[in-house]
Amino acid sequence: MNGQPSVSWDAIELIVGVPLLVIVVITAFVLWGRILGRFFRYRFLTIRRVKRFCKENGFTYVRVSRFPMFARLKGKHCDFYVLTDRTALSVKYGGTVNPDSWLRFKSPTSYEVRRLYRPSRYSTERVEYYVPETKKPYRFDHRLPDRAYRKTLVPVLLLSPAPARVDVVEGDDVRSVPDGESMGECLFYRPEGFFRRLEEEKANGAKRF
Repeated sequence: MNGQPSVSWDAIELIVGVPLLVIVVITAFVLWGRILGRFFRYRFLTIRRVKRFCKENGFTYVRVSRFPMFARLKGKHCDFYVLTDRTALSVKYGGTVNPDSWLRFKSPTSYEVRRLYRPSRYSTERVEYYVPETKKPYRFDHRLPDRAYRKTLVPVLLLSPAPARVDVVEGDDVRSVPDGESMGECLFYRPEGFFRRLEEEKANGAKRF
């Protein structure tokens, strides 16, 4: 307008996000070493892969959080939507720095993280204990796009990097949650399981024509 070129939000996100990512990665390498740097890089690449899949297959990626790669398990709401022909996948994005850790969800407001330690420097056995954490129930309809109202809303927790195991406490029982199964609030997915779900959505949409 007024003879001035317009700048898209995607371009602004790229201009701001890439330098910010570089700063985060450099800081992570200096302060916490390559483990944390690899963590943020993995999260950034997963988001970029989701966007590319949407663009190549006619889906719509709708950002909710300004920088989803920084989203935490304790976040209150979904971080982005993937709109397919039939469904609106509402995605809460999270991840664990240590891929060997376990997560145990006890309720919509609490979860535990498993830790292991050696009783002494001479011991080969490791003792297991859980660290309690609190969170808010996730809001999967936060900033729901207008075009999603006639679609089936599918709440998803996507963990990238994913922990070695995710459990849910149900009464006196604890069950392991594989990709695509309900954990009470939502469906749980690791990255590869989530992309299989997107492939299924693509195939189901094609069957209508």
